[in-house]
Amino acid sequence: MQTMCKPLSYIECNLEGSANLYFNCSEGLQGIIGATPYWETVYFTDATLSNNDTTKGVNNPYYFAIVSGQSAGVQNTGLVGNVNDTGVFGIKDGGMGFILSCSATLYDIEYDSINSTITRFVTKVSNTSVTNAWEGPIEWISGDPGGTSLQQTASVAIFSNTSQELADKIAATYSQTALALGAQSVLRRPALAVQERETFLVSRVQAAPLYTLVAANLLFVLFGIVLTCIAIITSGEDVREVQARLSIVGLVADRFEAHRGRNGVENLDDYFEEKEGNDSMRVAIRETDQKGFAYVVLEKTG
Repeated sequence: MQTMCKPLSYIECNLEGSANLYFNCSEGLQGIIGATPYWETVYFTDATLSNNDTTKGVNNPYYFAIVSGQSAGVQNTGLVGNVNDTGVFGIKDGGMGFILSCSATLYDIEYDSINSTITRFVTKVSNTSVTNAWEGPIEWISGDPGGTSLQQTASVAIFSNTSQELADKIAATYSQTALALGAQSVLRRPALAVQERETFLVSRVQAAPLYTLVAANLLFVLFGIVLTCIAIITSGEDVREVQARLSIVGLVADRFEAHRGRNGVENLDDYFEEKEGNDSMRVAIRETDQKGFAYVVLEKTG
């Protein structure tokens, strides 16, 4: 609910008298402010405050007026001592009064809340059914249940610096009071979407040991890169030659190609006789004198 009020001046309401103030603000808002304290709230169907017949309901926004006479005492502070503000007027024997023209608009709200923080907030003007469900209780419940709260606010607000400040304070209290009274007309419903997450601490490491561990691991990486660079720089032809001879091809050539398999070559294929067009050797396994087995190269026969 958004309530907005503005003070009506004594000129707009044609105020007359001193002890009894006669006011005539519109066709539907007129009367007498008698001995203070005085409080009256009148509801209307139009912004001109002319039609105060709300028995068939109100629209959204709806309109109302507040007429008040306050026993201000003799304190010369705030509006009590401000004779130049036309939004308030003096009453005989130290009182003061004001008349507010107000409007209240109700909204339907849809919002998202994540970790108690509003992340999406969408409003649209409520329909008349919703409006009357909230306006009805504060207007029609007997005993004026909202009047006490509003009058308490007004008794403090008369010490505001301006009449508009007074009107804003009363408007805020009206919204709170009307919403509280109208809440009896609605029922709680589940949220459109709910997701709950729980977090728990599985381990805890102090900062100093953790950073030391990370730094040590990074040093291992750096040390490995340095060793790799050293190996690349210092590895010459001999290193690559030894690496080639330790391969499967190098071992086969050393075992079966005699001296040719041990000579320096440019390519591993050069270890083998068939590379030069010679017949390939035949390799077999025979029993040795010690009852074991060994590889042998069979001699070529015609």
